Amino acid sequence: MTEAYGGFWRRALAFLIDQAILNVIYLIFLLAGGLFNLLGQAAGGGPSWPAAAADAGVSQATAGFALLYSLAVVLVTVLYYIWFVAAAGRTPGKMILDLHIRPVKGGEIAFGVAFLRFVAYLVSGAPLYLGFLWIAIDPRKQGWHDKIAGTVVVRERRPPLDSAASPCL
Repeated sequence: MTEAYGGFWRRALAFLIDQAILNVIYLIFLLAGGLFNLLGQAAGGGPSWPAAAADAGVSQATAGFALLYSLAVVLVTVLYYIWFVAAAGRTPGKMILDLHIRPVKGGEIAFGVAFLRFVAYLVSGAPLYLGFLWIAIDPRKQGWHDKIAGTVVVRERRPPLDSAASPCL
């Protein structure tokens, strides 16, 4: 198999796939929190947060739920990107599109590098996402987060299947 750098559009699509997966997880957390609140109300735990919000603006329950939900979203996002990159060298979105994150010098991605790469997303995104757009013009298709972490995203190009050697045909 030969390798080529993962381009801007392929990486963008991989990111959208990862975000879709994360959004399903966030929705599950949101529904579980709402269900927990309804069960608490049914057990005599006081008014539900929607009722309290209607009566007095934003209640303590609403603020507490929003804070816990926000913390859960941040934690899941951080763990998702760091764990998948450290454990597999790619996120599920990159897996689907045959993209791999590798250190520029070769070898495996260490946990510290995965963490640094995730934190460097903030640098790439802060100035109008220029660090991500940089992927489109960089010769090695590296975003600023790749440059900071010393990584490169590569795409495996699989050779076409030989129809004579294929047991399925």
